[in-house]
Amino acid sequence: MESFASRFLIPFTYIACTAFSVLYFMSKFQGALSVYLIQLHGQFLLHWGLFLFLNFLGVISLAVHNLVNFDKMKGFKKFAAVTFTIALFIAFLTKVLYAVTDLYIVGQIQ
Repeated sequence: MESFASRFLIPFTYIACTAFSVLYFMSKFQGALSVYLIQLHGQFLLHWGLFLFLNFLGVISLAVHNLVNFDKMKGFKKFAAVTFTIALFIAFLTKVLYAVTDLYIVGQIQ
């Protein structure tokens, strides 16, 4: 029998990290298409530490879950979980780079 974390929390973490990444990159690169996206990107920059910390916790918990349960996964599920976790980690590092660069450009980091 699977635990509560494996059944509900890990899929929710995948969905939450993916949704945050999609919203961040849409607001970063497609902001000119919508005023809402411009405002959303402003909120990301305003609270960038909190958003990145929560995203960091999500990505690290997914990595730890995959390491602990790597032998229990089989076939495509193993490949998909590892690939998706690596993609989320790369997206996290890219968000850190963009957030720090944006804050440096506007003069909040010196």
